[in-house]
Amino acid sequence: MHEGRYAAAAARFADVLARDPERSDALFGLGLARYRMGAFDAAVGALSWAVLAAPDVVVSATPLDLAGLIAVNKPVVRARYEFADGGEPTLASVVHAFLARPTGG
Repeated sequence: MHEGRYAAAAARFADVLARDPERSDALFGLGLARYRMGAFDAAVGALSWAVLAAPDVVVSATPLDLAGLIAVNKPVVRARYEFADGGEPTLASVVHAFLARPTGG
């Protein structure tokens, strides 16, 4: 998504969710991609499901005010950071590998 390819990111997150619908990280990514594409209703739906699927606390590290956007049933911690890849592996390659990993037992 960092390259602005939100439709491709949304499709990839949807593919992950087809294999494992319980992946709150993929639900959140799908919601964020849809938000960036302007599909706000679909974004809010995915983000709401992601929050419900999260364990005890939600860590929000996006520019969005998540608690202001959707109803949240648990504490939200807003994380702020600055990031720059310093070489291999890049954050993008690690995230892609994580999302591609097999799930289940």
